[in-house]
Amino acid sequence: MQTILDTTVEEIRPLLNCDRVTIWQLYGNGKVITVPESTRSALSLLGQQIQDQCFRQQLVQMYR
Repeated sequence: MQTILDTTVEEIRPLLNCDRVTIWQLYGNGKVITVPESTRSALSLLGQQIQDQCFRQQLVQMYR
């Protein structure tokens, strides 16, 4: 599965002509983790965990 996700972000970024494409894994407690990433930047979000209180409180139900 990881290979498919990695390939997806690598192929989509040039197609969209953007600096970064990520896919996030969302958890019900508001935690978000960048799973695959394709970027032209030296700054990477890969594997970074973000705790987003706004997402947890307002948007998490939309993704269940």
